[in-house]
Amino acid sequence: MITSFVAEVVADIIENLSDTAKAEILSTAEENLIQFHNNWGRDIRNRYNLWRNEELVKATGTEHPDDASGVIIKAVWEAL
Repeated sequence: MITSFVAEVVADIIENLSDTAKAEILSTAEENLIQFHNNWGRDIRNRYNLWRNEELVKATGTEHPDDASGVIIKAVWEAL
């Protein structure tokens, strides 16, 4: 379940995605979302300060920033 805190982050990300990026995400199968972990995931971890933002990490239902960014990536994919 996505919390309102995570939903706000997802909305912010989608608002700032280019149409090209949206198309790339939409064309990616769920099992292949892991391909975004190193680059886009790192950007999410840094932009939303997941290394220090325990509240947001916990809002994703995870304990680690790497896992939290994965949840956020999947939530963006689902929202698109």
